[in-house]
Amino acid sequence: MNTRLLGRLSIIASTVMLANGVRLVVTGHQDIPGFLDLDTISIVVQLVSAIGGLCSMIALIALKATGKNPIFRLLSYLPAVGYAALIVGFLIGLAGVPITENPIGIFGQLLTQSGRLVLAILVIAAKSWTGWRRFAPLVTVLTIPLGAALTGLTGLDGMFIIINAMAMILLGYVVQSSEPVTQLRAAVA
Repeated sequence: MNTRLLGRLSIIASTVMLANGVRLVVTGHQDIPGFLDLDTISIVVQLVSAIGGLCSMIALIALKATGKNPIFRLLSYLPAVGYAALIVGFLIGLAGVPITENPIGIFGQLLTQSGRLVLAILVIAAKSWTGWRRFAPLVTVLTIPLGAALTGLTGLDGMFIIINAMAMILLGYVVQSSEPVTQLRAAVA
């Protein structure tokens, strides 16, 4: 599996998401309490972003970032399943179903967020990655309250998207640049 390509795809998808966040901030799109009201452009961007997130999760699994423990490896599939459900949810959203009436999308969002938290804890606990790299999945989780706080302060929902996109770009970079380290470690062992 080419994890470098998956990392690049994640970076590209996150950059698209970052551009959409900037678009929402520049246009002054206000946050609506409860659910984010997505226009067609935002749904397409979120779909691309979910595909990029799925790429990064598949790469993390392939890189064995959660170690060799079979339970850890099994739990690392949670966010991948969540992203797959999100992709289906966004496709349903493109068909015209509002977010509030899209249980697959809501389920995917909840499973993705909780799965990313579990994955971040497992990557740190496994100690397969060294240095700052092993904290990259945790950064994607920590951006959720940070983005929510910035959105609450500014009222602009694009702030949340920008913060989350930057964290996903970092995760994509870590995934993309981790393969040589893994191969070198295997060659030395």
